[in-house]
Amino acid sequence: MRTIRNVSDPAFRRWEAAIKSDLRRVFGSDSDELLAFLQITFEPVEVEQLLSDSSCMHALQEGLEHAKALLSAWRGQVQAYWPSDAQTPLIPHEPTPLDIAVRVCERLHRVALRMRDRRSTRAPLVIADEYDVQYLLAGMLEIHFDDIEPEDPTPKIAGASSRIDFVLRPERIAIETKMTRDDLREKKLGEELIVDIARYQKHGGVDALICLVHDPERRIRNPRGLERDLEKLPSSLRLRVLVRG
Repeated sequence: MRTIRNVSDPAFRRWEAAIKSDLRRVFGSDSDELLAFLQITFEPVEVEQLLSDSSCMHALQEGLEHAKALLSAWRGQVQAYWPSDAQTPLIPHEPTPLDIAVRVCERLHRVALRMRDRRSTRAPLVIADEYDVQYLLAGMLEIHFDDIEPEDPTPKIAGASSRIDFVLRPERIAIETKMTRDDLREKKLGEELIVDIARYQKHGGVDALICLVHDPERRIRNPRGLERDLEKLPSSLRLRVLVRG
């Protein structure tokens, strides 16, 4: 097996996503176990060390060892306390509306790529800006949800108001979309999402918020780190941050 060198490696990203999904299904989306995993650091803390391959590999190895220890302990808990009846599945799980909405958002980048690759001489369908992201996502959400309200206003903070891109009102789920560009990279994007999360907590009609960042040019240098940092913010909402590109 080839060596995984940093958190941007697709193999690491698939592993991390699978672990997070399993922890949500076994222990719940608001569990201490999931929070503990999200707090593991797989990359150097110092910014200058991010440019060093050896520093990145060392930090990744330390993070993986930490994760291995936690996962081993949680596996022991499951084996000790889960019913031993062979007819009882280890992970009984029906997808929740939030699971489905997250999966739709996860697939948007793949759908966008497929739309660009058209047969013959037909012009590609290109996602050019944030409005295109919203347009495509609205169509994808229609497959699974009946009541999708676009452009729902949030309460004002310091005199300023915003609008949630989508609200799945019966399911009490809000979805905020972003698309990176030259003037919207990691720092500014993080600042905007922090403000958005604070606003949406005051929206009485939602319990969960999905922040979907479409990053086709991969302008975000550390997408998993941005996800972890934002998902660790104190919030009354069930919060999912997805940076995909």
